[in-house]
Amino acid sequence: MQFTKNLNLNLNSGKDLSMKLTLLIFFVLLSVNSYSQSKKTLPPAGGKAVIKNNSGNLTNTAETELSAESIEINEQINQLRRSGDMNSSGKIEELRNKSDEYSKNSVSVNSDLNKRNSNFRKVRNRNTDNVTRSDIFSGNYLVASAVQVEQTGPTAGKIWLIIGVAQADTGITSSGDSLLLFSSADDGQTFSLVTSIEANTAVKVNRDQLDMEIIESSSGTKYLYVTVGYTAGGYTGEKNISLLTFDNTGNFNEAILSIPGYSVTSDYFRPRITSDNSTYPTQAYVHVAFMQDSIVGANHFLMSKLFRIYDPYTLNPVVTYFPLSMYTPVASLSNDFKTQTDVAYFNNLNDSLIFVLSAYPGFGDGVYIYKANANNNVYPNFAVTLGSLYAGDEIENARVASNGGLNNSNIMITYSDNYFNIGDYDQWIFSTSDAANWAVANVDYSGNFNSLNGDIIGKRRTAGSFNIAFNNNNNCIATIASAEIRNNSIYNYVFNLNDSYAFSFLHPKPAFRNVSNDSVLTMWGSYYSLYGTGGSNAIRVNISVAIEGLFDTGTNNHVIDDYVSFYLHSDISPYNIIDSVNLFSYNCTLNNAVVFNNAPDGDYYIVVKYRNAIETWSAGAISLSNGSSWVSYSFVGSDANSFGNNVILKGSAWCLYSGDVNQDGTIDLTDGSLIDNDAFIFATGYYLPTDVNGDGIIDVADAVYADNNSFNFVSKITP
Repeated sequence: MQFTKNLNLNLNSGKDLSMKLTLLIFFVLLSVNSYSQSKKTLPPAGGKAVIKNNSGNLTNTAETELSAESIEINEQINQLRRSGDMNSSGKIEELRNKSDEYSKNSVSVNSDLNKRNSNFRKVRNRNTDNVTRSDIFSGNYLVASAVQVEQTGPTAGKIWLIIGVAQADTGITSSGDSLLLFSSADDGQTFSLVTSIEANTAVKVNRDQLDMEIIESSSGTKYLYVTVGYTAGGYTGEKNISLLTFDNTGNFNEAILSIPGYSVTSDYFRPRITSDNSTYPTQAYVHVAFMQDSIVGANHFLMSKLFRIYDPYTLNPVVTYFPLSMYTPVASLSNDFKTQTDVAYFNNLNDSLIFVLSAYPGFGDGVYIYKANANNNVYPNFAVTLGSLYAGDEIENARVASNGGLNNSNIMITYSDNYFNIGDYDQWIFSTSDAANWAVANVDYSGNFNSLNGDIIGKRRTAGSFNIAFNNNNNCIATIASAEIRNNSIYNYVFNLNDSYAFSFLHPKPAFRNVSNDSVLTMWGSYYSLYGTGGSNAIRVNISVAIEGLFDTGTNNHVIDDYVSFYLHSDISPYNIIDSVNLFSYNCTLNNAVVFNNAPDGDYYIVVKYRNAIETWSAGAISLSNGSSWVSYSFVGSDANSFGNNVILKGSAWCLYSGDVNQDGTIDLTDGSLIDNDAFIFATGYYLPTDVNGDGIIDVADAVYADNNSFNFVSKITP
């Protein structure tokens, strides 16, 4: 192929909207202000989204008036669909063909697989053993993923996950990438590999260009429709898209697309998929939006296009194309592949589609909204442009989701906004309950972290229930954030799901589990491994800690990255450990965003341990509770914050004593001897316990810490 729980942001109440949005924004600000730098205070009142009154090419949409005959035929089709009778599919197809003849807006093409044109083939020699939830897959580079959950029938709750696995090679002789399809029947605790397919030589899956939709009736075969964007020639050739179909037993087909007007001088990319399956379990339609870049000389013309599948209960669907762009494209000198159009289905007494366009070159200060009737062969019409609250002209990665179902117009868009164009991206939400009046709210407003690559999913037939996942990055830390939304309110917000803070080519993906009061599931990865984290309820503490031997008074940070362990101890003797986190602490910050997933609400001592430092306890027990709020605790700012004032001042920071090499709770001659022995044999290594100052060399500089602290009889002090 080629946050406070149940904070009620009820968007159905226009009268109370301003007050409730104010409360939400105020709460989210409090949740993250420990990470914020000097930014404008979030607005104390208001809540309506900025509406941009613009005109021009992107607002010019095709006029597609339907004839009386087409309208009559479409009404017959709608009645048959609402009946839920699967035996009416033949009649619907007959009427659909007649509608095509009258409207002249679309072209239908059978997508039977032509082996000569196929780009993917099934691979049968993959390991199919279960793997744990903490490590779904480890192997080569991960570049893309998509996830869906079954909603009906005896297997409701089964999770389907597809990932793109890439080789590091490039060029026309490079290996083709692979797609692996997994499923989980135990709410994401374990996953099994169902099937895998491999691309032809030099066919490379583009980063974050996988999307998936599940098509299911109440019984029988279920189908997975997967869109994928790829680049031929080992990243040197054309960009193109493909449609892959799977059934729930692992059978596979590649639907060869025949895009009208296809040209090798054009690029096709960022396909996104939705369906109305939540409203019509037995008569669903599938809708796909994608980008096309038509290159004429030095100019690029970026277009948003779409196709539909009117009978998706098959591995060999008929594809109906809409050849024209949704709007009049604008000539650009940039082939900016950040530009994308996402699509979602909603029902407002009529079946409708909403398309959102973002990052169009020269038009990056708004999110452009288009709507279309989901049943008729008509082009989308421009509806409105939503703008930035803080006047940034770089809005990126707008993704839209809805809940589907009859008369359900809850729609939510998540997007990244470059704060006043200074390179500080924040994560925001546009939301509506009537598909017309839009509100805005903030998810992450940090001044230290860039919020990027967000995605959103709506729970089917559950009004106002969404899950958002995105990257939160600073110069050396990559965190995965998740916002669980219930009743159109941010119910829980997890700042970091990944204790390793590892970067990844893979963007996080949100999903839902069929687990009572714990429905959120987020897929995230490092460069080579994929993980799944379920739930959003946890104790969150931002803990600042400095270690004497590693602390650099010039940078006010540590000299190396290393693991630091954090514990919650009961406040009742014998002060048992209730929960612990072994966190990779980076040298760009003394702050550690620690998420304790297994502790109930209660009063706890916070304890910090490092491989050659004195175990240090908080000055007293701290009241901690599960939920959205972050609690900050600093061992750095004052010695009064450590039990028994058991820290040492170095420069401006109170630090954990260094030199407890054998971790027996006392710095004495035994620790000094261990350092001397390693120094005598010229031992080297950054992560040896005897390397107290973190320079990778064991010598007298390390011994000084142990000798000084031994002389002062330094030991751990506990309740």
